[in-house]
Amino acid sequence: MVPRSVQHGLRRSISGMLANAAKYAEPGTPVDIDLALTADEVALRVVNTSSSTGQIHGPERIGLGLNNLQEQAECFNGTFHAELRQHRWVSELRVPLQPHAAEAVRNLSTWPAEQMS
Repeated sequence: MVPRSVQHGLRRSISGMLANAAKYAEPGTPVDIDLALTADEVALRVVNTSSSTGQIHGPERIGLGLNNLQEQAECFNGTFHAELRQHRWVSELRVPLQPHAAEAVRNLSTWPAEQMS
């Protein structure tokens, strides 16, 4: 079972990862989402074709940037990594299922509200 504190953090991170894919993906191309749950961790990978122009598609807005996704992962003793691989943007999040829940909740509760949307 995934602890509630981890579920909460995952929802925010997934939202940020998908928002980034929507902003930067080549229009009309698919976004691949892989979610794996093991006894020790939750792993999520979002892959999309990178825009050849590097432009944002769709409405511009301030959301969770890559640095914020990294900081959120660290709140749960997890990792976040994103890179361009052969014209495909790959974002990977790994979160352990026992991340010192009290510390994680405390860290997340101090997160600025505008960065959590």
